[in-house]
Amino acid sequence: MIKDQLTLLAPIVARVKSLDVVNVESLEPSGNVLLVITRDLTKMVQAGVTIKIMPKSPEIDLAEVQTKVEAKIQEEYGDVGETRIEKEPIAFGLVALKITFIIDEAKGTDQIDNWEVEGAANIQVIDFRRALG
Repeated sequence: MIKDQLTLLAPIVARVKSLDVVNVESLEPSGNVLLVITRDLTKMVQAGVTIKIMPKSPEIDLAEVQTKVEAKIQEEYGDVGETRIEKEPIAFGLVALKITFIIDEAKGTDQIDNWEVEGAANIQVIDFRRALG
């Protein structure tokens, strides 16, 4: 039955895919078909996230902390593509890491502030921006 409904709606779906905004009420399919259509049309909004990792001391191996944080990012968000790493001198030989990466905005960043990584005193989100385009 759903296959027949999708076949009937194929011209509408083809027309709708080219639009950014869809007036769902004007399509009037059954609930099941509507779910399939809207799920297929949903654009995932991406966001650029920058986190700052403060090491516990200047003696901590930053490369090791970076590897652990990148593994945590992979575990939480999956493949985020390329990451940008910056080192920010703080004081008295202490250097913080800044890691920038792209995520699906729907996953959020609240959990990052609670991450515990060996060698890191704290990890916090310092920038969150919607990616355009």
